[in-house]
Amino acid sequence: MRVLSAAFALENNALNSDHPLTWLAELTPGTGPVQRMTNERSDIVFHALTFTSRPFWLEQWGEGTVDEPFQLRAAFGNANHFADSLKEQYWRGVIHPLWTVTLWLIDAQVPDDVALASTMGTYRITNLDLTDLVGLADLQQRYLAAPRTMSLRRYTPSGGFPLMRTV
Repeated sequence: MRVLSAAFALENNALNSDHPLTWLAELTPGTGPVQRMTNERSDIVFHALTFTSRPFWLEQWGEGTVDEPFQLRAAFGNANHFADSLKEQYWRGVIHPLWTVTLWLIDAQVPDDVALASTMGTYRITNLDLTDLVGLADLQQRYLAAPRTMSLRRYTPSGGFPLMRTV
């Protein structure tokens, strides 16, 4: 169950805010090392865990019901080929690779306001396609009681960077 503080619930529902919401993802590639990433432009420390800045985007493409899994598609930058080496070592040669991704939606200015156990869910990667610049992963979560909708990035006057000067 996702537990929100009163301040985060207020910011989450605001149409315009100085607090940017951002995604954190923890990738567990089978038996490989855990990779932690954020789609923010700088690294984020969340409950003493460092999430590295790496571009990725999420889109919802399947509603979750009891009979049908909830599905997301993740696109991520692969210019440094970090996913290629992980796929080569921990995906190929495995009959049923078990890669999982755990997602959090947090306030980038106050990351620890969201509890570590308060995730947006753990998803299994069912397909992984890579090119030289971009990777696509299909994420699936089974047996949700009711469909959910994804929070999208929203407008903030500072663009999420309050210390950056604008001309």
